[in-house]
Amino acid sequence: EDEWDHAGGAAQCSDRCSEAEHELEAEHAQALAGSKARAEYVERARALKHDERYQGIDGGPDDVFLAVAAEGCLGFDDSDYKYDVCPFERVTQRGKAHKFSLGTKGTWSSSLWEDGSQHKDYGMLIMGGGEYCDAMKARRQ
Repeated sequence: EDEWDHAGGAAQCSDRCSEAEHELEAEHAQALAGSKARAEYVERARALKHDERYQGIDGGPDDVFLAVAAEGCLGFDDSDYKYDVCPFERVTQRGKAHKFSLGTKGTWSSSLWEDGSQHKDYGMLIMGGGEYCDAMKARRQ
């Protein structure tokens, strides 16, 4: 007799179907919430496209980045510097003694495809034209 065999030779498997079902439901709820949030951004962007502040700006697919810009600046503090990113407007870096412009406006990055055409990369907004940096001997961006 095997001291570890409490099922008489049969493998004991717990029923995890309800656990898997709950996980699927949670994934579905998250996907639904994401779709709803995107639809709200698209709706806000549709109204903002005609706003004078955003005339001539490529707001990305369905202009959703206009809705992001309308929410205001985003901040980041890495303990050495504080950064303010205001999409399609400006990016600044603040240290203890100085504040620098890292860039303004913004254009979307692009990549060259095999057929020789350029395609915009809406994952990277390049905000250049910042102040000159002596240490780098180049403009900040």
